[in-house]
Amino acid sequence: MEADETREPFNTKAYAAAALAQGKTLDTVQSELSKRLQQTQRTLFSLINQRYEDFLGLSTSLTGIDTTIDELRAPLTNVKREIRAVSEELQTKLEYMDSRLAYRAQLREKKQVLRLFLDLGQLLSRVGLVLAEAEATKDPAEHVTCLERAAVDVSQIRYFARKGSEYPYVVAAQQRIQQIEESLLTALEHSLQPALERFLDQCTAQNDGSDPQARQTAGSDETAHLIAQTLRAYSTVEETERAEDIMRIALVRPIVSHVFGAQPGRGMGLEPEKFASMLRS
Repeated sequence: MEADETREPFNTKAYAAAALAQGKTLDTVQSELSKRLQQTQRTLFSLINQRYEDFLGLSTSLTGIDTTIDELRAPLTNVKREIRAVSEELQTKLEYMDSRLAYRAQLREKKQVLRLFLDLGQLLSRVGLVLAEAEATKDPAEHVTCLERAAVDVSQIRYFARKGSEYPYVVAAQQRIQQIEESLLTALEHSLQPALERFLDQCTAQNDGSDPQARQTAGSDETAHLIAQTLRAYSTVEETERAEDIMRIALVRPIVSHVFGAQPGRGMGLEPEKFASMLRS
């Protein structure tokens, strides 16, 4: 009996297939299966008789399970409903937070654009005043200092104009920006060219002097400093090519004209020895 309880479950299909494979007839297999069924039923009845009290207790323990399930269903349903409500509330709050974050991002972007407009407007107003101050002063050093300040402002104006080129305010200010740039470049040219000519005259005068140790005078040093400031202003607004053209005209043309003389086609107007000495000096 114990062997019947512990052995592996009987597979009818597998048993029949194995019996047929061994050459048994269907009637023989049916007979064996019937005997097997009768034996199993007897084993079951014997097991029930031996454990009758446990068998009855099994049915008794299952009594009321439906009621218990119904009692548990209600609170579980409530918990499920509460979880769904909390989930929906959290989802709503997340959506609200996302919308607020997007709104804050828009405000931040608009604030940056507004700051760009304010800075651009202040720079346009300030550079106009600085250029007017440079034009009004009679002091060359103060004049160049004002132009250098104006160059810094123009450089910032160009940066803001490129950054906000798609906004109507910046588009409307382009004409004013162009006028300011032209005014600055004109003022720089009117400052650089005379300074270069003055520097050449001072150097020539020093070369003609009797004292070779007096070539670097206070006047030439001051002029050279003004030229350096002007060139720095050109570099600030990224207009070095203009400065190169002015320096080429101011420095190279007089030398070429002096070398070839006033009568084209008649050879050099300066002796080669003098020209070499001028280059060395």
